[in-house]
Amino acid sequence: MSIPTGITPRGVTHLTTSIRARLEEQYADVWVVGELVNVKNHSTGLYFTLIEGADRIDCIMRQGLFRKRFDIRDGMSVIVRCDVSFYAPQGRCQLRVSELYPKGLGAEELALQELKAKLAQKGYFAEERKRSFPQFPRVIALVTSSTSAAIRDMLEISGKRYPYCRVIIRHCTVQGERAPGEIVESLKLLNHFFNAKQLHLDAIVLGRGGGANKDLSAFDTEMVADAIYHSRVPVVSAVGHETDLTIADRVADLRAETPTAAMTRLLPDQHAFRQQLDLKVDLLTQQMRKRLQRVTSKVEAISTRPVFRKPLERFERMHLQLDQMQARLKLATQIQQEKRKQQVGALAEQLEALSPLGVLARGYSLTQKSDGQVVRDVAEVRVGEELTTRLSQG
Repeated sequence: MSIPTGITPRGVTHLTTSIRARLEEQYADVWVVGELVNVKNHSTGLYFTLIEGADRIDCIMRQGLFRKRFDIRDGMSVIVRCDVSFYAPQGRCQLRVSELYPKGLGAEELALQELKAKLAQKGYFAEERKRSFPQFPRVIALVTSSTSAAIRDMLEISGKRYPYCRVIIRHCTVQGERAPGEIVESLKLLNHFFNAKQLHLDAIVLGRGGGANKDLSAFDTEMVADAIYHSRVPVVSAVGHETDLTIADRVADLRAETPTAAMTRLLPDQHAFRQQLDLKVDLLTQQMRKRLQRVTSKVEAISTRPVFRKPLERFERMHLQLDQMQARLKLATQIQQEKRKQQVGALAEQLEALSPLGVLARGYSLTQKSDGQVVRDVAEVRVGEELTTRLSQG
């Protein structure tokens, strides 16, 4: 089969040159509105893609033209002033942007903001519900892609810092449409074994390496947020994206900037810990030696006292003092008895002097009636009344 007569085929270069000339002439200095995705800020310039529905076009803005008056991020709706250029080696168009202005939130960003507000109202981001982690974890589960560089970095950190911790790897996709479902399935499976007491877990690290905001969309889904929120095992979000927080970062019990940072914060440094332990052992040894020296000095000082050099001398002196006290007590007792004896004799003499018998002995008599009443006056008796008179002798 041959081409029609009179037709002269054009070369690819001729065609692309023609296309480029017409495009750049017709679309010089145009204004375009769209939603930002795949934003990347390099030293050479700002690279991003403008989308509207299923349509998209790549853009570049030279570093000298870009003035960061606001935060540029995926999901923003912007207006750009640009020229259309045609890149012949790849046969594609791109926009050379000279000015960029924010227009507002795009559909995806608006939906994300609404989801954040909803989860915040439900208490998913509350700091008081977040749990702490043990100082010396025994088992950690890593939920990430088993073929990623992040897994190698985390295992390397684990081996260097604290190899005594067991690390379990649960592979899942961390990017693309399947990623949210696989992340949720992994979290639920680990919690199932933990709740059934078939597996001890101190922490789950949900991580991946860095990437554009679009690549991290799995960590901004409600189903992943629910799985993290309802996890019985504390979760660390280690999404390698420092410029913005994903929903997973906000819900997790701990947010780490990168997977490497997550392992560094979870695991103690065995070398630093051993150094601290050695320092404490040295300090304790020094304190014990000082205390032993103080006790030894005190014992030596006490041992030089006379009571230890001549222990019987003190007892002999005390025995002599006791004998002297006994002698003084005996003498004092005798003196006291003699004194009491003299006092009794004097009282006896006084009683004898006051006794009615003594009065009778001096020549007096005692007259009494028949009822025993003493007669002191003659008027107290009658004629013929019987009286009794007592003399000294009868």
